[in-house]
Amino acid sequence: MNPDDNLAFMTWRARPDMSCEYVNRAWLNFTGYTLEQARGEGWSRCLHPEDLARWLDACVRAFDERKPFDIEYRLRRRDGVYRWILDRAAPRHGGDGLFLGFGGACVDIDGHKRERRLRIATEEASRLRHGLMLSVLQELRPPAQGAQASALEAIERNARTQSRIISNLLQLEEESPAGCAERPLLSGVRILVVGLKDLVNPLQVAGADVRVAATNADALQTLGDWRPDVLLCESDESFIRTLRALPAERHDSCSVPRTFLRRHVMNWDRIQGNWKQMTGKLKEKWGKLTDDEFDQVAGNRDQLVGKIQERYGIAKDEAERQVKDWESRIQ
Repeated sequence: MNPDDNLAFMTWRARPDMSCEYVNRAWLNFTGYTLEQARGEGWSRCLHPEDLARWLDACVRAFDERKPFDIEYRLRRRDGVYRWILDRAAPRHGGDGLFLGFGGACVDIDGHKRERRLRIATEEASRLRHGLMLSVLQELRPPAQGAQASALEAIERNARTQSRIISNLLQLEEESPAGCAERPLLSGVRILVVGLKDLVNPLQVAGADVRVAATNADALQTLGDWRPDVLLCESDESFIRTLRALPAERHDSCSVPRTFLRRHVMNWDRIQGNWKQMTGKLKEKWGKLTDDEFDQVAGNRDQLVGKIQERYGIAKDEAERQVKDWESRIQ
């Protein structure tokens, strides 16, 4: 009986040609292999296909240089589940200094690795949530100061990153211990949506408390009854003027919601879906742009701003102003 069979962790020995000479009982119990199945090239069949090339590269380099190495990879357990393993190995030599191969020890680090991924994801989500609210508070001003567009752009910038964070958190949700996950990104935020029903589901997924008003009259009623933190609505100047005309007691910081107008986001969704038809109108405004350049833009607003800036030799702010002016005329 080999002494290594009494160890709780997995061990192995490989010959100078990297073929498996021996694995201990812990390794066999973990993988479900027999010693005969593991010997030779058999032991490599338990590695995750995505990690196999990286593992081989590390082994070849270490065997050639006769230097210790360590590597993390996924090893298939006997039930078919892949677990993350930390493998540390060192060269073996005989009494005469002859190189005999390598010996290594493996430890299951799957739980630790998943906890680390979850911690990183939740910390990033927490920073993002804080940054989103801070940017909105910093960029929002009363409507008369015309800051709705900049606030909306701030939300869009953060939303692109939030999408990735939400995906990471959802992926790790089943793996995380009960009670350890962070609150949803928009937890505790009251949002009143006027007519924009397509926004309801993503806002609810992000944890917001959402109510929908079918009409402007319903929205005004809800403002008094519920007092949301944020109001999302179509570009309706008459409705905005009505909000501005509310009695003074309705304008304290606790009762008046921050208002966002969905303007160029909606229009650019429509423009991207009808790009070929829209290029004629765009050419009337920016005739210096070529057909190839319009094809490259393909409904991307940022690309259009960049092309205008480049072709007309103007500053980005001026190109942005021209695009916004054009947007306002096609509402």
